[in-house]
Amino acid sequence: MQDFMNRFRSRLTALFRGRYGIDSLSKALFIGAAVSDILGMFTGGWLGSIFRLLFWAGLIISVLRIFSGDYTKRAAENKRYLAEKEYVRAAWALRKTHRVYKCPHCGTLMKVPKGAGNVRIRCRNCGEEFTEKA
Repeated sequence: MQDFMNRFRSRLTALFRGRYGIDSLSKALFIGAAVSDILGMFTGGWLGSIFRLLFWAGLIISVLRIFSGDYTKRAAENKRYLAEKEYVRAAWALRKTHRVYKCPHCGTLMKVPKGAGNVRIRCRNCGEEFTEKA
């Protein structure tokens, strides 16, 4: 039995050598696919079919990302996903008291108190100025 486990472990290691592996975006795609599958079980007709299609699409994309050999593209996709996720989290946390804006030039997040009317915002990172409604 021990010999079988050692051979299995070495084959699994060889399979994943040179592959990108699991990252945050792959996990999110897999969780989204699982949720879509559960929703597909409880709904019927054309809506259930759409949820099932989303399940398979999310699962296939997640597995293809995990087994991809193109490390730089997968890392760039994951970095972009994490940046958008951070933007959504920041905006959600401040949604009642502030508005969160992203600099159009460099992408830095800035918050402005709600109810201030039209404000001219100057980016603290790159110095770009833009006008937004608070």
